[in-house]
Amino acid sequence: MRLMLISDVKDGMTLGRSVYNANNKVILNSGVKLSNSIIRKLGDLGFSKIYIEDEETYGIEIQEMIPEAIKRQNVKEVKQVFDQLFTQSTKTINLKYKGIASKFESIFKELYSYLRDNGDLVITLSDFFSMESYLFTHSINVGIYSVILAILDNKRDTYTKDIGVGAMLHDVGLLSVDKKILDKKGNLTDEEKQIIDDHCKSGFDIIRQQGMSSVSAHCAYQHHERFDGSGYPRKLRGKDEINEVGRILAVADVFDALTSDRPYRPAHLPNEALEYLFAHTGSHFDPYFVNLFARHVNIYPVGMPVVLSNGDKGVISNIHANNLQRPVVLVLEHENRSVSPYELDLEQNLNVTVVECNLNAHKKLG
Repeated sequence: MRLMLISDVKDGMTLGRSVYNANNKVILNSGVKLSNSIIRKLGDLGFSKIYIEDEETYGIEIQEMIPEAIKRQNVKEVKQVFDQLFTQSTKTINLKYKGIASKFESIFKELYSYLRDNGDLVITLSDFFSMESYLFTHSINVGIYSVILAILDNKRDTYTKDIGVGAMLHDVGLLSVDKKILDKKGNLTDEEKQIIDDHCKSGFDIIRQQGMSSVSAHCAYQHHERFDGSGYPRKLRGKDEINEVGRILAVADVFDALTSDRPYRPAHLPNEALEYLFAHTGSHFDPYFVNLFARHVNIYPVGMPVVLSNGDKGVISNIHANNLQRPVVLVLEHENRSVSPYELDLEQNLNVTVVECNLNAHKKLG
């Protein structure tokens, strides 16, 4: 199985991994032979890349931190809650969001059981949802990444749970924003920008009114603050002004946003997103949490086509959880000629490095 840009997928290729919508419904099952019309439809739905199964890469399997079926169900549950809130426009805020705390605590409890007992905590991107699922998958992913950072930083269990629930609700203030503004592809007006900026304070108020902790509420309030004071809504600066959860959420939120397909651009690869975090370390992000996060991000996802320093080309077939920079590569080409596939373990062959991911578009991040 290998990862391929949707623009490079050809008629007759076989889908290697199923794709879903936010309702946990299969859009297309793995094993399906792809036609040109299906490929175009997937592109229209916002899929910038998919997994393809072929003879050369058959047997490459993705190891997941959280089972795919569990995460899909969690995304569906988040969508159900958010959809209900989107339609409740006449009630007072307190009544509208009544019960949201218990619902998200229940969703988080299942996710946390997998994260708490996972010894490796490797952040690997492998899920493929339609673009319309972004708000819901983003909520889940930011919750997962934030909890991983809290666990790695040896936070207390209660504190970690509060971060997890708050992180999943960090964008709850957007539910009161007109969807026309949220889905707008062009530039926002100054008034629209202010409406978007206000979602941080709105989210804080909603979370506190529902009896959740200050830790959870500050996930919403401060996730857009930046280390140098250039963020919003209050332009807080550094460790003294930005709550620790705000500094954690800033890293998790931006990384997931960059690695997700959006209406105005395709998803960036993990290595590109991580480079963005490093480039803005000390200005936008707390260096401590960027470095902590970086040690657990798998920048070479299984199935990723790569070029090696010796000129060989292949596909990532496995990783070392304690040494993510040195994956195992299934070599497919040597000296520009196809060869019988064989594995090259870069942890054992230190003179060889990955020099390029074939999916890299070398585009400006943002």
